[in-house]
Amino acid sequence: MRISAGTLKGLKLHTPGQHQGNNPLRPTSSRIRESMFDILTHGSLGNCITHRRVLDLFAGTGALGIEALSRGAASVTFVEKNRSNLDLLTRNVSKANVRNNSSIVQADATRLPPNKRGVHDLIFLDPPYGLDLHEASIRSALKGGWMAPECVLVLETGKPASTSSFWLEHIVRKYGTTYITIGRVKNPVLVESLNQ
Repeated sequence: MRISAGTLKGLKLHTPGQHQGNNPLRPTSSRIRESMFDILTHGSLGNCITHRRVLDLFAGTGALGIEALSRGAASVTFVEKNRSNLDLLTRNVSKANVRNNSSIVQADATRLPPNKRGVHDLIFLDPPYGLDLHEASIRSALKGGWMAPECVLVLETGKPASTSSFWLEHIVRKYGTTYITIGRVKNPVLVESLNQ
């Protein structure tokens, strides 16, 4: 798994081993990452990466956040709760030499602690498929003060995301069994939608 563009283009990241016990890690494929970042850089939402503060929930290997840093993001906060994934994430952050503009938080994305690092403009949300954790994670990020009042949200799901009322505007792409939804959201709209 390699970074596809930017200052770290070609960097090979550490990937999970074949046997991960009961915590399988599913890194976003290179093809999907490239398409996702093309939309975030050149799509109808404008450039959503350069100089932005990024929150990478369910960070896993850290590939999404590191790719964002490679392409000009100001900083990334990685959130991961699993210890073995945290080890892999820490090794990748070190290998990419991005420790100065990133931080790692060991936490459950559905139960985030209060944020003390400033709000984030771009949020990656790639929970395990089939567990419907995206809404709980969005609630947690809102409650904890992690999201900028108007931010861009990137959801990766195994079925169409049931979040149509969240968006000010959004784009959906399907890649095999993976759905990517990228859109701009506004906190009051999110709060109203989640409270329904």
